Amino acid sequence: MIKFYRQIRQSMINQNRTKKYLLYAIGEIILVVIGILIALQINNWNESRKLKNKSHGYIESLRSDLIRDTTNIAKHIAVGKSQLLEIEKFKSFSTQNTDSIHQKLDSSPNLNTPFYRYFPINQIFLDMQSSGNSALLTEEQRRALIDIGYLQNRLVIANDKIIEIAIGELSARNKYITENNDFYKSHGIEPDKNTLIKALLHQHNRLQEMEELAYVMERFGTMIIDKSKEALLLLEQL
Repeated sequence: MIKFYRQIRQSMINQNRTKKYLLYAIGEIILVVIGILIALQINNWNESRKLKNKSHGYIESLRSDLIRDTTNIAKHIAVGKSQLLEIEKFKSFSTQNTDSIHQKLDSSPNLNTPFYRYFPINQIFLDMQSSGNSALLTEEQRRALIDIGYLQNRLVIANDKIIEIAIGELSARNKYITENNDFYKSHGIEPDKNTLIKALLHQHNRLQEMEELAYVMERFGTMIIDKSKEALLLLEQL
């Protein structure tokens, strides 16, 4: 095709048909410009399609993270509520029962109050922020995810601090007496009342921290779940 155009152009020059050659040259330039514009448009369309596919992939991953995180939080809230019932029963038994301090301490191993930590599932959004790909989201979508991240960080900090204190109380209690009293039993020794009182006090303090953990998990967890529902709706707007 290019060779054909060159032949026409050379023929016009040889025939001294300057006016027609100029018109032809202008037409050729216009065709080239149109070709370039078409190529650019196709390239832009391809890039736009790639960005849309990339954005769609990120959004699906973000939705998955939000759903998994809120499911995890709901489980923690349920565990916390269950522990509150256990602690309430123990407190009621401890304050109303006339059994000895030793017997009250012996009942503590029956409490189902294990520690549980919250680890947010938000790696996809963190990766998008660090790589600059968060620009693929709308401003409203980014703001919603940033707000969730702020609440998640606050919950992690509170969760870790409470567990740290609770573990400290558990260690302090074990300095006086362990749950099974193995040391005293193995030596045939009956611990004195002051030792038992101190152990029971630290046990009480640990349970208070577990109560606080349940309250904090429910308070912040509920806010995260509500915010996540809003974010999921926003992420549907591709």
